[in-house]
Amino acid sequence: MIKYIVSAAFIITGISVIAQEPTDSIKTQELNEVVVEARNQRLGADVSTYIPTAKQKNASQTAADLLNRMAIPQLRISPNDEIKDMAGKSVDVFIDFLPASKQDMEGMRMQDVKKVEYYDFPTDPRFLGKAHVVNFVMQKYEYGGYVKVYGWENTSNAGQASVYGKLQYKRMTFDVAGGAFYLNEKHAGSDIYETFRLPQADGSLKIFERNSIQEASKWKDHTYWPTFKALYSSDKITIQNVIGADFNRSPINEQSGFILYSPEVSQRADYYNNSTNRVNSLSYNGYWNFILNEKNSITFSPAYAYSHTNTSSRYVEDGKGEYDNAAIDDSHQFKADLTFTHSFGKWGSLNAMFQTVITTNSTDYSGTVNTSDNAHTYRVGPGVQYSLTKGKVYGMVGFGYHWDRQEYMDYKDNSAAPWIDFSLQYSPNDSHSIRGEFHHMKSIPSSSYRSAAVIQSNPLMSYTGNPNLVSYGSYDAGVNYSFVPNNRFSLSAFASTWIVDNRYVYDYTPSAT
Repeated sequence: MIKYIVSAAFIITGISVIAQEPTDSIKTQELNEVVVEARNQRLGADVSTYIPTAKQKNASQTAADLLNRMAIPQLRISPNDEIKDMAGKSVDVFIDFLPASKQDMEGMRMQDVKKVEYYDFPTDPRFLGKAHVVNFVMQKYEYGGYVKVYGWENTSNAGQASVYGKLQYKRMTFDVAGGAFYLNEKHAGSDIYETFRLPQADGSLKIFERNSIQEASKWKDHTYWPTFKALYSSDKITIQNVIGADFNRSPINEQSGFILYSPEVSQRADYYNNSTNRVNSLSYNGYWNFILNEKNSITFSPAYAYSHTNTSSRYVEDGKGEYDNAAIDDSHQFKADLTFTHSFGKWGSLNAMFQTVITTNSTDYSGTVNTSDNAHTYRVGPGVQYSLTKGKVYGMVGFGYHWDRQEYMDYKDNSAAPWIDFSLQYSPNDSHSIRGEFHHMKSIPSSSYRSAAVIQSNPLMSYTGNPNLVSYGSYDAGVNYSFVPNNRFSLSAFASTWIVDNRYVYDYTPSAT
């Protein structure tokens, strides 16, 4: 992969000069050579701090690049720049305690990064209740701005080009960004091997394999996106509003080859499959933080997202017919999180939270089936979190309730379930840290899993959803040990488990036809 970056900056910051009166006499003394190595990594009970070197910042082009070069022991960075903890759980990224998108991470000016902080289950309300957090602490300026052009290309005929602009004037900061992505892949897809077990009238099973052998493929995809961000920040008020859009087109995603059956219940046949996809989306994300006094603050985070999706597919198999399907979907989601925080000083802090989520989906199907779906889900829930740091120990416990209502066509379901968070971390010194955690919650099934439409994709396969699906519970627990003896070596050992209660799965059942 070839990456390129061009940037220009103009920055003005305050300069302090301290004058010292001259002395009548100056004493000098020759010293032996002294070598001092600064400690760039410190593990703590409630936060771990990492300071990037100048070499690491100069060699990095994005936030993910920098994290990868810093080799933070609690994190792992995937080849597509996804940031996860060592157990594979998602890590949310913040920049100066403000939520950061992938575009924000690409548009950062690496030279402005002062330090990187890592938190597990922080109760700081600015982190919006996220479980695992990376926070970039940046250099502050009174006036200034920069323009950054970032892009990459690889040998698979894929590439990206983005432009980021930032302007800061006193308490206001404005960000404007836009970019494009393209993909032209001629080796996508894979062979498919299926085993069918079909009950017969005499009680026996007819068992055979259907193998789809791919000989050629072509996949084209391109995306365009603009964003605009406005931030107001003072000692007691922080208000950020972000408006963004995303336009994705996948005009070609085709595969061709032949079908073989074993035993030969049908003759070899050529097949052709192509699907197209178009998604237009618009989003708004707000972040409002108000410090009422030295002990109390309020954080409000509203968000809205709309997407319009148009998909179609066509499957042709010699001697078996043609199968055309299309779907048009409109979805809306509104989320709002409200948190009130009170500090008890040395006795910790308490967060009182309330969450609202409203999602609607409207889908029209055509082709092998002609029908419409309408689904609505509602979630509201209060909760509390209490955290306490005592010397080398940090503990957090949180619990609350989620009330869910799901409506699909004429089907309605109401449910309520608790959620629980627990984390305990011990750091005997700057080099060692051990943490244990437990989490329980319930998740709402996606509307796509609840559709009753029966769509036939090829001569032997049709698929549908289940309108009667209900929320499912999950439990996960883990323990993590980190060891950072110096700037050149770090180690992380972990163990985790994840249990899902009454999870929905795909169930393949032969039909009468």
